[in-house]
Amino acid sequence: MLRVMTYNLHRGRGLDGRTSFARQAEIIAEAEPDIVAVQEITKRDDASDLGELCEVLRWQSRFVLAQTRPSSEYGHGLLTRGEVEEAETLELPGHDSRETEPRTAARHVVRIDGQAIAVVSTHLALTTLERDAQIRAIVDSGWIEAPCILLGDLNCTPRSSALEALAPRMVRAGGWRHRTWPALLPLFPLDHIYVTRDIEVQRATTITTGAARWASDHVPFVADLRLP
Repeated sequence: MLRVMTYNLHRGRGLDGRTSFARQAEIIAEAEPDIVAVQEITKRDDASDLGELCEVLRWQSRFVLAQTRPSSEYGHGLLTRGEVEEAETLELPGHDSRETEPRTAARHVVRIDGQAIAVVSTHLALTTLERDAQIRAIVDSGWIEAPCILLGDLNCTPRSSALEALAPRMVRAGGWRHRTWPALLPLFPLDHIYVTRDIEVQRATTITTGAARWASDHVPFVADLRLP
């Protein structure tokens, strides 16, 4: 069994006003995942959000750059207790709107307990036109080859047209009943775990108890998978 998680960390900021990656790392550790995609993190010259997480988890991590800012880099990342054997990054298309910011996706081949699996992670845009183009770019990249897991904050709800491009190749873990935002009272399933059809989803759940309700503006989404 492989346990995967996606978690938007909101740059470590909790709804209680505290910024604590150690608290978020403890939430991750308690769930005992093998692979975690995290979103909204920064990397600076002297420190990184992933580094703070790894101080608690003692895992391997990979930062995926989306945007360079004056004093830091901003993007998403991957954490795993396994070994990352391959890594690729894809710049995603944007659309001319007020909400536009650079977005990227990454493909990592992770080896866990002797078995390798392709993991595609991303954080998609807020606007429909951007998301449609971004999902299509990921599909057209050739990355979605079985067996494969795609996960992240896709900013998509069940009616989002962007997800139509995934439907022929992948299924969403847990259907649509697992909602992740806003954390105090989750109403929308914005965070997703998709798998190719050769992967069996044994269980999917959100973590909505304890500190997970206020450590970020999203709650974590977790799935247990059986690989082919």
